[in-house]
Amino acid sequence: MWIEKIKPYMAHNQFIKPKSGVDFVVIKEAEQKLGVQFTPELISLLSEVNGDDVLLFSIEQIITYNIDSRRDYREVYDEIDNLLFIAGNGCGDYFAYKVTDGAIISTDIVRWEHEDNSVVPIAGNLAELIEKYYTDQA
Repeated sequence: MWIEKIKPYMAHNQFIKPKSGVDFVVIKEAEQKLGVQFTPELISLLSEVNGDDVLLFSIEQIITYNIDSRRDYREVYDEIDNLLFIAGNGCGDYFAYKVTDGAIISTDIVRWEHEDNSVVPIAGNLAELIEKYYTDQA
């Protein structure tokens, strides 16, 4: 399903290189490390596509970006713990789910803008994020 959503954009962007998905056990370990229960759509995506080298983070990047950001930016943006970064635009801004008490309560995706710590609604779900990003709408 997810690779089919990404494939149309690969014809126009040689840098999109989807990686093979990860095992469910690896996903559960990431949830534990981050203290966040992933959405079914994120689990489905990571099971099929472990990052694409342009937009979507791999499971390793999700862990690293979230741990590093929570450590490095907490002083300037105290709500950083309430975001789960899953993708990036290559310019320092990250796409994320909002987190409340260790749970993602909506499939909505926001963009955290690093220059001013603002959070902007972007998409209603991952599929919409992929479409908007690769058609220059996000």
